[in-house]
Amino acid sequence: MFPCPFILPAAFLLDILAGEPPNRFHPVCLIGRCALRMETLARQRWGGTFHAGMAAALATCIAAWFGCAALFLPFSLLPSPWAPWIPSVLVIYICMAPRSLAEHARKVENALRSGNAGEARHSVSMIVGRDTERMDIYGIARAAIES
Repeated sequence: MFPCPFILPAAFLLDILAGEPPNRFHPVCLIGRCALRMETLARQRWGGTFHAGMAAALATCIAAWFGCAALFLPFSLLPSPWAPWIPSVLVIYICMAPRSLAEHARKVENALRSGNAGEARHSVSMIVGRDTERMDIYGIARAAIES
């Protein structure tokens, strides 16, 4: 049994100390590049069809699964009861980004404080999925806070 109560604090500490990995190494970006490559190959084979999309999605999921297995399964072979703790911390660290979100929110705040709604709108668009073009300053602030 490993100490579950320490996993989340350890992941937060890792995020505070290291921040987000660079895009070229970030797992989400790697999966995105893999998906783009798989889609290109599938479209060459089947054109812009449902089959091409399904093949690309399936191939991307399989590649991501094998990548995770190759990275994390070796920890299960280690004799230490702390070994499973390491991949757990890493997965949680990758899935959350409080330091990065705080940095982006500060950019929005600084732009709003300086009266630059356009810059604030652009900054908030980096952390939200909604359309920011028609947001007023209150909507921009609300979107940053909600994120």
